[in-house]
Amino acid sequence: MRRLLITYEKIIPTISLTYELFHRKHFLDQGMVVSFKNVREVTKEDLKNNDAIYLARPNDVISAKLSKQAQKSGLFVMTFCDDDLFHLPKGLPNIPYRKRMLKKCLINSHIFITNSAFFAKQRYELTIDKRYFLINTIVDSKEMVTHLDNEKVKFLYAGSVTHKPLFNKFLGPIFEKFMKEYGSKVSFTFIGVHPDVEQYQKYGEIKFYPSMSLDNYRKFVKDNNFDYGVAPLISDNFTKCKYFNKYLEYSLSGIVGIFSNTEPYSPVINNGINGYLVNDDPNEWYNALKVAVEEYSKRKEIVTTAQEDIRNNYSSKKIFSSLFENIPELLNHDRGNKKVYGLGLIKLNYRIHRLFDITYLLLYHLFSKGPRGLIKQIKLHQQESKANAVLEEK
Repeated sequence: MRRLLITYEKIIPTISLTYELFHRKHFLDQGMVVSFKNVREVTKEDLKNNDAIYLARPNDVISAKLSKQAQKSGLFVMTFCDDDLFHLPKGLPNIPYRKRMLKKCLINSHIFITNSAFFAKQRYELTIDKRYFLINTIVDSKEMVTHLDNEKVKFLYAGSVTHKPLFNKFLGPIFEKFMKEYGSKVSFTFIGVHPDVEQYQKYGEIKFYPSMSLDNYRKFVKDNNFDYGVAPLISDNFTKCKYFNKYLEYSLSGIVGIFSNTEPYSPVINNGINGYLVNDDPNEWYNALKVAVEEYSKRKEIVTTAQEDIRNNYSSKKIFSSLFENIPELLNHDRGNKKVYGLGLIKLNYRIHRLFDITYLLLYHLFSKGPRGLIKQIKLHQQESKANAVLEEK
């Protein structure tokens, strides 16, 4: 029986998906015992009792120390990252020391696990074994939704508050024109992102909802029978390192995705066949939305093709077969009789760094958004902390 420890700093959708992945029957049937722990709770006993460790998005001081001590203690060490945390986009706080911590984790890891070939090829040579593995999200075909036609064409735009500049750049310039022309035929729902488009509600239905947990989001999307999911992206090194989760989520829910013509979407979307790809021009986005409305009958064929794609290529059987083939150490790693090393006073060091994080973030939001923006950000953080506490209990 092999034991795997998976660590994380805080609960976000990526961590929820990771939990789902490693608690599936295909994985547990291999005789694996999997435990999930916040890095702040990891002890020397955990290093003693596990054969391998999977560090999820590890850019904190505890994870950096943990990767080193785990490797010295004979564990097989894996670092997973689904975003390029080395190059955060402009507009997001970029705490310098966290890049160093992530790099240390990679240096102490035997393999780099990510969703993006672009990202993997940039960083895998940092690892001990000079290896990487591309991991896909599992899609359960039993959860696929058969879409029903709507009286109005229902568009969904889901994203974090950081998506507002994206909307303003690509959809903002043409949104009034589109709503004037098609407002009586469509509805637009925004989740998380809240662009300044309330004034266009006079032309048609526009709704706003706050960010929600992954489970609540999936239920909301399923219950509301959306037709199209809009997903613009700026083409840069950060976005090229992202994963095409929206393609999988939308297709699973019977939704046709309208994506920017860039990685991560361009390698998996065949334009007009299993989704739509749109170039970085507001007029192109207008034309894509127009086509979505005027060629509504084509939507069923596109959804069918997309669902067949994810049924064939993203099943648990296929993904776990690839996982065990490319990382056999999950099943046969021998850690030997190496001495087990503890974490020392690193948790005290973590508290000091968290004070630095808080100070950095307060000043960042104060100077970038002003006092009102700072207060709004604090309230948002409090909401996220409460949600994380609930998820941690689960």
